[in-house]
Amino acid sequence: MSTGRARGVVNGMGGWEHRVPRRLVVAGAGMMLFGRPRPAGATEVWLQQALLREVNAFRASQRRRPLGLDARLSQAATAHSLDMLQWSRMTHAGSDGSDPGARISRAGYRWRSYRENVGAGYMGVPEVMHGWIASPGHRDNMLADDVTQVGVGYAGAPGMMPGNMPRLFWTLVLAAPR
Repeated sequence: MSTGRARGVVNGMGGWEHRVPRRLVVAGAGMMLFGRPRPAGATEVWLQQALLREVNAFRASQRRRPLGLDARLSQAATAHSLDMLQWSRMTHAGSDGSDPGARISRAGYRWRSYRENVGAGYMGVPEVMHGWIASPGHRDNMLADDVTQVGVGYAGAPGMMPGNMPRLFWTLVLAAPR
């Protein structure tokens, strides 16, 4: 299991034993974490745009083409982040047993190829990017030539998980349409 600067878990299945309260806070947690006041509802869009900029800057530094943001992929990524938050577990498998391809298809995206990065505990975009870049598999996913679009998901709730990590879950879905 590798960790990033903010003690966020990047690899592994990280099964924590406690449960998160059913009341999930997405936008409010984002506003609280990043210290800049944002109107309700704007945080999710801001996070998506910020992570897209960082992914594309990283791809450009490695001479790769930029990716576009797709709302359906972001819908699948956000649903998975919320699912991980609800079960306090970072995993590529959904609580219903779904894999990323099934979740992407459920969101209405007809894919030719897909990849997924997940992370937990990272306080912001720079920290989660640092963790993914430091992880060879996640790095390869972000640099893949067989993807053209990306979706970003984030979910957080007040409080801490075991290991004194914030209850924050990130999902990056990279795909190419059929």
